[in-house]
Amino acid sequence: MPLSWSTIYQQVKQDIKQPLMWDIITGLTLADVYVYDFCIGHPEENGTSWPWFAFQSNTDTSELDQKCLELSDKIENHEYRHQSEKKKWEAECDRLYRQALVPNALTRHIVVDLLTQFYQHHRPPFYGAQLVCTNYGFAYGQVANAHADSFYQFDKKEQLAKIGPCRQEFKYFGEFLRRHFESTTSSTKSTQLN
Repeated sequence: MPLSWSTIYQQVKQDIKQPLMWDIITGLTLADVYVYDFCIGHPEENGTSWPWFAFQSNTDTSELDQKCLELSDKIENHEYRHQSEKKKWEAECDRLYRQALVPNALTRHIVVDLLTQFYQHHRPPFYGAQLVCTNYGFAYGQVANAHADSFYQFDKKEQLAKIGPCRQEFKYFGEFLRRHFESTTSSTKSTQLN
C-alpha cells in the first residue's frame, strides 16, 4: 500500500525542526524526490542567506558514480595499453555518467512540473520571490527564490524586508503540494474502493 500524506508528514515533523519545510518535504517525498538539505534563510543572523532546498533522485547511483570515477582515474593516470583501450574506457565512462544522470534529470523534471502547476494559479508578490529550479552540480537540483543569487547585494534593511515574502513562497508551495497530494491520495483511495 502506498504511503499516505499523513504518515509521511508525521515522520517529517519528527525528523525536521523547521515547520516551513514540512509540507514541501512530505510532498516531494510522495513525488519520489529526496530533499537532502535546506535552509529557510537567515539574513537577520548573517545578512546573506535566503531560503532554498536541494534535492536529488531517490535512485541510488553511487555504484555507477564509483565505476565512472575509477575509469576516469585510470584514463587520467595513463593506465591504458593502447589508444583503442583508452577510447573504450572513455566511451564506457561516458555511458556510466549518462546512466547516472538520468534519474536525477527525471527528478528535476518532476520538481519543475510541480512548480509549473503551482504558478498556474499563484502569483508571487514580486518577481524575485518566485521559486526557480536550478542545477546544483551535475546530479542535483536546487529550488530557491529567483533573486537568491543577488540577495547579498541588498542592504540589511532590504534583505529583512524581502525575506518574509520569500519564505512565504515556500509556505505557499508547500500548501500547494499538500492539496495536490492529498487530493491524489484521496482519489486513489476512492478508485480502489470502487
